[in-house]
Amino acid sequence: TMNITVTLLAYDYNKPISIELPPEAEEATGMESESAETELANIQSAVVALMVDNELWELPNPVTVATNDMSAFPDTSICGIDKILDPDGNAYTAGQDKDGYYLYQHDITGDGTSTGLVKYVATNYTMGTYTVDAYGTVTQVATSTQVPTPALETAPDVVQEKVKDIESIMGRVEGFGIHVEAVAHEGEIMTITCQADDYTTFRDYLIALEESGRFSMVTPPSESFSYITGGTIELEPKYQYIDMPAVYYEVNLALAPMTASDAIAILVGIAEGSGIDIDPNVGKLRIAPATIRQVKAAGNTYQVLSFRNIQLQGDYEDVMAFISDLDSRKTLRTMILTRVVIIQIEAYGKIETATTVDVDIYTIGS
Repeated sequence: TMNITVTLLAYDYNKPISIELPPEAEEATGMESESAETELANIQSAVVALMVDNELWELPNPVTVATNDMSAFPDTSICGIDKILDPDGNAYTAGQDKDGYYLYQHDITGDGTSTGLVKYVATNYTMGTYTVDAYGTVTQVATSTQVPTPALETAPDVVQEKVKDIESIMGRVEGFGIHVEAVAHEGEIMTITCQADDYTTFRDYLIALEESGRFSMVTPPSESFSYITGGTIELEPKYQYIDMPAVYYEVNLALAPMTASDAIAILVGIAEGSGIDIDPNVGKLRIAPATIRQVKAAGNTYQVLSFRNIQLQGDYEDVMAFISDLDSRKTLRTMILTRVVIIQIEAYGKIETATTVDVDIYTIGS
């Protein structure tokens, strides 16, 4: 259990705003909705930052940070807000002097139905703090209809390790002097198409893959004769699963949906950070428009931005750094790398690595 202090601000937006504006005035001026949106953004940022920093799951009652209210926030008439001074320097009485101060509807009894309104301030601003006790891990919702996923002690990692599987294959390739035509990692299966100088080298490479400990099954090419020097090997990695509750957990921390253009900007940034030349005239990074679909899980609706056939070309180390970022979710924890294909090509007199990847990015429903 820990003591959490949240500092809240309220504004008059140049003139006092009455909570009891008639509908026609509210519609004409937009003042209440504008102030509500501004206040909500301020409070969301403060509360979410505090909760994340302290690994809190909930605040008392608990708090639901939604698009139109602050349900179940402690009521000033019961727990009191420790007001400091008004702009004129007058002291407030904690737990009593709430008129002219505060923000939204709160659930004053914690039963989800009884609510009370506290007015906006009629001066430039007032400031105060709430002190509450809470514990757990953060779950943040984005709309009033979004239901948090079940609380987890910690958000589990998504384990995929496509990069480690590929590096295991490519590292052994160099040791045996084998030429790789293509490596593909999709779903639960990997394939490598390669060629050795002789059948004994190819056989030894198969044995090395089996002994690496990374693959539960290594299936050689289907040719019936023994003296083959290459072909397509099928591999079943041991270490690969996607824990979707962890992804949904991360999505629920978001405050707004991610757009396709936002996602493209993130992908371009990852490529640039990995050392890839992103000059559009060179064409070493190509990202086709995403398709958008909806999925339902744990009572929520999520939006999936599916990018297919993202093409990238560069030095092997740079390409692998790009794939590693996607695979580890280093930059974006709601990103799932679903497919990787790597080939070696000759470009401008040197060997470069080209890759095609598929990526799904989960975000809250719009």
